[in-house]
Formats: sequence, C-alpha cells, structure tokens
Amino acid sequence: MKVDPIVSAYAESLFRVASAEGLADRVEDDFHEFERLYDGSSELKEFIHNPRVQTSGKKDALAELLKDKISRILLNHVHLVIDQDRGRLLSKIAEEYYRLVSETRAKVTAEVTTAFPITDGMLDELAAELRKLTKKDVHVRARVDESIIGGVIVKVGDKVLDGSVRKKLFQLKKQMEV
Repeated sequence: MKVDPIVSAYAESLFRVASAEGLADRVEDDFHEFERLYDGSSELKEFIHNPRVQTSGKKDALAELLKDKISRILLNHVHLVIDQDRGRLLSKIAEEYYRLVSETRAKVTAEVTTAFPITDGMLDELAAELRKLTKKDVHVRARVDESIIGGVIVKVGDKVLDGSVRKKLFQLKKQMEV
C-alpha cells in the first residue's frame, strides 16, 4: 500500500526525533493514547478540523488536554501538524509511525474492529493469539464499527482477516445470485 508522501514525511520526522532521543517506544505509546482520545471524541475531531478555530486556540487547548498524557515530542509534533492545517492526517501519521517503529523491532500493531466494544481481557487474549501467529510482540488497537454487524476484523500490516457478519452476508448473497 502506497503511503501519502506528506503523511510519510511527518511520520519519518517524528520517528527520527523520537529515535534520536531514545523515546521511539514512549512516543508510540503516547500516539496510542492520543488516538484513543481523538477517536473517542467526535467533539475533539470537530474542534481540530474546524477552520474557524484559530490555530493558536487549537494548540493551547490540546496542550491543556494532553499535558500529562503524552510526551513533549509528540505534543510538539501534533502542534506542527495543526500549524500546517493538516489535522485530518493525524490518524494516518500515527499508522505510518507505528509501521516505522515495527520495522525496527519485532513489534506490530494489530487493528481490531468489532461491532461492539470488547473488554480488556478479550483484547489481551486476542493479543496473545496474534503473538503466537506473528511471532512478534503485538499491540492491539480496538475500534468499533457497528456496520460490520458482528464478528471481528483483524488487520496486521498488509494482512486482513475479515470474520465479520457483514462479509459473510455479502458472500452468502453472492452465492445465492449464481
């Protein structure tokens, strides 16, 4: 999958700074925390994307919201992205950053999509199974997408395992059309 060169440039610059400071793992964890907050709040997304809110206001609010939650390196990088009016790219920058980090060590990020929120215990069990399959340390990012109806979709790198009810219904429909 080809990565947008702008996304790649932001992720690579953050990775170089974090690596030089010996904080690549910390920044990765911080990015997960930032994404949890960002993905969990439509108000935060709307605020970051709102062209009527001044950049300085966005940065001040984010600094206050995130001051004890993420490292200064990541906060400065988020401010840079906001300064350049590219807030909509933050999730893609995070994904590319995770890819860069996983290339340097035996760690991967698995994106797990379910129709309903799943418990931390279930996430831990899934991470353990994925560790066995990939032979790498796995960080699981959970997302909820009600449109899959049920089941689970797991994405690790370029590989996707789609066990969703939506996909099964689509396959059944295709079989019935023949």
